[in-house]
Amino acid sequence: MTITNYKLPSFASARKALSTEQYRQYLQGLRLVDITLEDMACHANPEAISSQPAGFSVTVSRSFKCQEIESSQPALLLQYTVQGYQEEAKVLEIKATYRLHLEADAVMPVEFFSIYCNVSADMQVWPFLREMANSITGRMGVPRLALPLLLDPQSLNKPRRSPPPTGV
Repeated sequence: MTITNYKLPSFASARKALSTEQYRQYLQGLRLVDITLEDMACHANPEAISSQPAGFSVTVSRSFKCQEIESSQPALLLQYTVQGYQEEAKVLEIKATYRLHLEADAVMPVEFFSIYCNVSADMQVWPFLREMANSITGRMGVPRLALPLLLDPQSLNKPRRSPPPTGV
């Protein structure tokens, strides 16, 4: 079986091509079947982390791919990279790729998936990434990383402070 990765139009271009009402109509015919963790890698440098519980400066980036969008079973791959910095040194990196298995009543236009990846997919995957980042950092011997409750797409690729660890 050949898997095709589709190049998506920009979010701005997709919003011009597909109205909010059209997006909502397509969304009604879409079902999330499963979310799976496809790949994960992490690295920490515990020696570089200050013993002071100051937290991290955290940067989260995200990219996505769409597969099989010309079928009734499209799949989305969302890759997140979480990088933690302390005193300008990168002390932590977590990469995780999640697959969203979907079922659709009809084949949907590529513009739908561009909007979906930028608006809806993060809300479905983010809780899993938050839990995994918190759990895995605890197991790596570094302060637990507390990502925000919700991902603000405007915060992607911008540093933000993670709160100090609570000893949980």
